Amino acid sequence: MIRERAVRAQGAFSGYLFGFLLNLSFWPFSTDPNSSIAYLPGLPFTEQWHRYLLFDLATSLGWDTGRAATAFVAVLVVGPAVRTVFRRAARRANFEPTVRFELPSGPAAPAGAGTAPS
Repeated sequence: MIRERAVRAQGAFSGYLFGFLLNLSFWPFSTDPNSSIAYLPGLPFTEQWHRYLLFDLATSLGWDTGRAATAFVAVLVVGPAVRTVFRRAARRANFEPTVRFELPSGPAAPAGAGTAPS
């Protein structure tokens, strides 16, 4: 039960993380340099981080929340069926078959039988 909750939380977290990283990919190139949320080369990391968080909040937090909620609901609705399929496949799969070597059954062939005369 705890694992299932963790997976649902991971779905929501991944929605936010995706939006956060997507914004990071274009943030330095997308805003007016005179803006208070723009990337400015040479600023200390803490100020850049503050500007980026404000940029993320202003531009896409609503979209990220929708993405996170959709991922959460998708895991909640589809998760039990997927988990059932994976459990069934794990039961039926035989990833480590036992190998047995057996002697052929039937009468033993006489020595030299089955070879062509020379």
